[in-house]
Amino acid sequence: TTLAASSGALGSLVFSCLTSDAGNVGHIVNGALCGLVAITASCDVATALASLSIGLAAGLVVFPLSAKIMRWSLLDDPVDAVAVHGAGGLFGVLATSFCRPDCTALGSTSFCSSEHDVWKQLIAQAWGAFIIISWTTACSIPLWGFFALLERTRALEADCLEDAAKLVSEMIASISQGNHFLTDWDHLCRESPVVRRTLQRFGCYTNGHFFFNLEYSDLKKLEDALCEAYELKVATGLEPASRTPTARLAKCLYRLRCIPWASLPRLRLTPVAEISGLGMLEQTQVIVWSAVKRAVLQLHSRSDDSSTKEMVTELEKRALMLQRHLNEVMAESKKLKRNLARGSRPNLGTTLGAISEERGRQAEL
Repeated sequence: TTLAASSGALGSLVFSCLTSDAGNVGHIVNGALCGLVAITASCDVATALASLSIGLAAGLVVFPLSAKIMRWSLLDDPVDAVAVHGAGGLFGVLATSFCRPDCTALGSTSFCSSEHDVWKQLIAQAWGAFIIISWTTACSIPLWGFFALLERTRALEADCLEDAAKLVSEMIASISQGNHFLTDWDHLCRESPVVRRTLQRFGCYTNGHFFFNLEYSDLKKLEDALCEAYELKVATGLEPASRTPTARLAKCLYRLRCIPWASLPRLRLTPVAEISGLGMLEQTQVIVWSAVKRAVLQLHSRSDDSSTKEMVTELEKRALMLQRHLNEVMAESKKLKRNLARGSRPNLGTTLGAISEERGRQAEL
């Protein structure tokens, strides 16, 4: 396994040097992992040379090719887990049939039998891979399909929450209460439990009656609460408006008023967490900026000579650059999230190109 991992890392390094992705540590590490996964099936019958060959092929060919196929297919796999574990494992199962162990050290095994045939063994390995894939598919689709259905069903409330926030904005702009919008509010409360509960929390809806005697500040709070409910409870990364059987079934459940029970076992898949893990930036942005600010203030208090002051000034400039890049990345990720929530299916190149690698690296640093 160590030989396969080493040769897998070497193969991915060679591939990255031959392409424009030179020096990508993540690609090299995934190549090592792909080599480890590929050697798992044949680790008891593979010789040292076979281990090196399997790992090298996994890192040089299998992992890069399968990762590109995933991207070409517009399937979201930020850490290339399918390319490493799926493609690497399948390749390892099939490669086992070509292994010829050291029979003097291994002892009695079918691979050392005089009746052993490589092509029959390949058929057996392919049949085993088919059984594994079939079993995994049969178990995964009902389980994760159920959660995906609940996610899409609940996400259909997105339009209602957006319309509710727009109504509040119109009420604020016209300096008018909700009497002119009662028909719209009644429709939104019947369609969306989240809108109804939010209005009840602000005392605007009770037993089918509306009471919009709110001050300007309360209307702003109501608008913020509706936007927050959209972000935390409704927005999804599963593109609920796409035309799939799951989306059509979700619309049927939504029409049957199955939202209350559908929200209980739901797994949250927020749009900002997909593709490149940008949800972490939103959570840590304030923490990072506060830590940098504290460090700069501490250096300011201890700055006596000119060299220290120059260093403090440089740190302040870098801190401001960090904040600006974080804001740009978060703005673009939220724009992408809004497009996904409206049901648009962006091209993968456009999606990934919206957040440049340079800004991503600087924000990460």
